[in-house]
Amino acid sequence: MQIRYSRFSLLLIFLTACHSAGSRTEPEPAIGEFPSPLPSSPQLSPRSSWTIQPTTQVHRYRSEIISIIIPGESSAGIRDSISAIADFALTVQRDTKGLSYSASVEAFSVRGQADPSSPMSLAGRLESSQFTLNPPVTCTTQANSVVPALQRLVIPMPLQLRKGQTWTDSTSATLCSGSIPVTLIALRSYRVIGEISTGARTGVLLERQDKTLSAGEGSEGQHRIQLRSEGGGQTQLLIDSTTGAPIELTVASTLTITVTTSGRSQKFIQTSREHVTER
Repeated sequence: MQIRYSRFSLLLIFLTACHSAGSRTEPEPAIGEFPSPLPSSPQLSPRSSWTIQPTTQVHRYRSEIISIIIPGESSAGIRDSISAIADFALTVQRDTKGLSYSASVEAFSVRGQADPSSPMSLAGRLESSQFTLNPPVTCTTQANSVVPALQRLVIPMPLQLRKGQTWTDSTSATLCSGSIPVTLIALRSYRVIGEISTGARTGVLLERQDKTLSAGEGSEGQHRIQLRSEGGGQTQLLIDSTTGAPIELTVASTLTITVTTSGRSQKFIQTSREHVTER
């Protein structure tokens, strides 16, 4: 079976392959052209410590993503690209054991085509490094592919922050790659950069380095398919200096994806950029 990489635009960062077009060789926007609104060398305020007091306020976000996928083998000029936009509302509640969250996906589109499965509502929890979801992920609708984007905004941060502070955590979650369920494990390292102002908003800037591994298995038509990926990314995250709620996020990531079917494996390289803003 010849594996068409356009069907495996795996975007564990939030996408599905359902609307991928065929392989394309026409020029595409360079991944570096994706806007990165948070400054690379920000002007920091003199303030050096913050006390976080979380609330249960509803926050509304827009996530915009661009991803380019190329075969791992030498296939000059062949690549696919996907762009998607998701609007969602998110509420996070903290307790002594973890974080609970509820969300509603208000709109979702891939390459400008609206997904009829949105709006949809879901709830979940992050406890003992494990994300759970209610209802459980089914991988039957495209809107489920937004789950990783909203889970990245569920952050178990310390309630006392200081400039230069670092910490690490890990998470495990069952997500969707197209119609195939995958288990995604992320190792995340945080560093507090300091307080900055962007427009009318002031917040604390965090940097996060991610390492991810994923594996899953499922069917596409008559074929049994195994998926594996590994990679990493860098995130800039601006949070409210009082409540800790995310204000803005930018992510740059690269994944190496292996697709195995009928005893044959092929590798793909996926480079993605995501920008999330509070609406």
